[in-house]
Amino acid sequence: TPFEFRIDDGELMHGIFTGESRSGKTVAATRFISELTKVRRKKTGKRLRIVALDPKQDWRILAKFVEPERFHFYSLGNPEFLPINLNLCKVPRNVNPQVWADSLIEIYCRAYGLMERGKAILAESLYALYEEAGVFEDSPNWRDFVPERSAQVTFPRLYERMNRIKLELEDPLKSGKGRMGNEARDAYTRVLDRLQIFGRKFSIETRMFGQADGIGVDELIGKDDVIVLESYGLETTFKNFVFVNFTKSPSVHSQRNPVSVKLLKQFRIIISTIIRYQSEILTPYLIK
Repeated sequence: TPFEFRIDDGELMHGIFTGESRSGKTVAATRFISELTKVRRKKTGKRLRIVALDPKQDWRILAKFVEPERFHFYSLGNPEFLPINLNLCKVPRNVNPQVWADSLIEIYCRAYGLMERGKAILAESLYALYEEAGVFEDSPNWRDFVPERSAQVTFPRLYERMNRIKLELEDPLKSGKGRMGNEARDAYTRVLDRLQIFGRKFSIETRMFGQADGIGVDELIGKDDVIVLESYGLETTFKNFVFVNFTKSPSVHSQRNPVSVKLLKQFRIIISTIIRYQSEILTPYLIK
């Protein structure tokens, strides 16, 4: 078209591309993002950090517009093609571990529709694992050791611990008549049903999101990198859980805990693209 639209980088906040099917939303968005990869902040001279959350294999094209050393691609659903190795239980640097644990539990329970009882059961086991790893040691130097120690905590270990507790509570030989009532049994069952993908050693989720040597969310973002996280093939509910952790956590932490402002400052800007396919909607979230 003969029209040009320009936006000052200081005005970049939340944005949305809307339109009918095949009206060019994805083309317009990719063009917009490709131009942003060349932008430098007027005050600092730094380039923008861009994260594209991609459920439909549309954003690989950014590799054509970005220097190879800046472009990073990770598959979230295909362990055979540039797979990510991410441990969401690993606490980012300078983030209070309780804040991270509470946020992780909240996001997981919302994604899977778990109520307060399920949230409490999940929290009990997750906190116990963090405590066993020495994450909650009362020390003024906690920032130095929390990320490394918390890496020992993984979703497979969480599933294993919760399943063991449930079996012990149901065992009449250990408790006479069994200590677990129907309500508690149902609550454990609901949580374990959601976590059972981590009970399978070779599941995609275990291989790509359940390893102790996986990187943390903060380690994924480079200095001024352009990162594409392609979730094609990943189960929908778990994909939403992962995406919300990427888009929501830094802001939540900075608001709830002054210590985590340092984490937020590491993210000069995150742009998660809004994409709608059939009934799937990913909400945009941008952090300056």
